[in-house]
Amino acid sequence: MTTVDAIYRKGTFEPLGRVDLPEEAHVRLQVEPIEVAGREEKAIREIYRLMGMRFYSGERDTAARHNEHQP
Repeated sequence: MTTVDAIYRKGTFEPLGRVDLPEEAHVRLQVEPIEVAGREEKAIREIYRLMGMRFYSGERDTAARHNEHQP
C-alpha cells in the first residue's frame, strides 16, 4: 500500500507528488485530513492560485508603453 498526499479541490483529489499507476487505474482511497505547515504554505498556495489566473487589461502592446513608467 502506498500513501499519497493530495489536495481536495472542486470535487477531485489532486496528488501532491508522483503516483506510480497506469492511467484510469481504479483505486480505493481512505481519507485522513492532515494539517499543513502553516500560514506560509497557505500564502504560497494562494500566490500560485492567483498566478494561475488570467487577467485581461485591454492593452494590446504593453512593450510600446514601457517608457511611460520609467523615472
